[in-house]
Amino acid sequence: MLYSKILFGCSSIFFGLIFGSFLNVVIYRLPKNKSVVKPRSFCPKCNKKISWNENIPIYSWIKLKGKCSNCDKKISIKYPLTELATGILFFLSFNAIPKDTFFENFALNLFFSWVFILILLPISIIDYEFLWIPNSIILVGFLFGLAASIFSAILNNQNLFLNIFESLISGILGFLIIILIMKFGEIIFKKPSMGLGDAKLAGMIGFWIGFPGVIISIWLSFIISGLFVIFGLTIKSIKKGQLIPFGPFLSIAGFLIWLYGDDIFFKIIF
Repeated sequence: MLYSKILFGCSSIFFGLIFGSFLNVVIYRLPKNKSVVKPRSFCPKCNKKISWNENIPIYSWIKLKGKCSNCDKKISIKYPLTELATGILFFLSFNAIPKDTFFENFALNLFFSWVFILILLPISIIDYEFLWIPNSIILVGFLFGLAASIFSAILNNQNLFLNIFESLISGILGFLIIILIMKFGEIIFKKPSMGLGDAKLAGMIGFWIGFPGVIISIWLSFIISGLFVIFGLTIKSIKKGQLIPFGPFLSIAGFLIWLYGDDIFFKIIF
């Protein structure tokens, strides 16, 4: 049993690193409106196509000493960090699932946890860098959220249409809550305080985690973002009036509730 747990844990990290490498492509190309499928990976400085042995997650960056083998320009450390983060999140997803769960439920939960990571992580990074949440990733999130509801209902002998309906209502609720907060913020601050992308993201997360998870995730995201801003102002890495992306905080809160359940809010607070 111990060997099996170690094997699955290491496999989770391995697959996370592989998919993290692909996320780097998505994060780089999507804001530039380029295809994430082709051409194959290339150096953004000299356009040299990267060979397979120079594209091994983390290892290649270390071996190349963070520089392109052709133009010798620096390769940002954010690439191996994204790969590492994906590997760690994949492992945490595996570790969070109770090991006495039936294999079918375990496999389904792990698969959709990984998919949720591959949706939320690029959204968070892109929003952090560009203050923009791509509609294409949100759409993919809704489609996989629908698939999660369908397979969960079938596997657990639940009412399929009721399951989908509850997910839809939760998604609409998440969207409307952020819209109301946006309108209230505009009245108070006399300018837009949040973007429509945040509302879409909240709706998509609500579709995944249901009710009351969607309400708790929004509440928790404001707490996390508030702590982040206070800390940033304290160390002077954030300036007063600076725009702060809200997508990463919604993603963190939504994923915590997906992994650990609705009571994660109360565990953190109390």
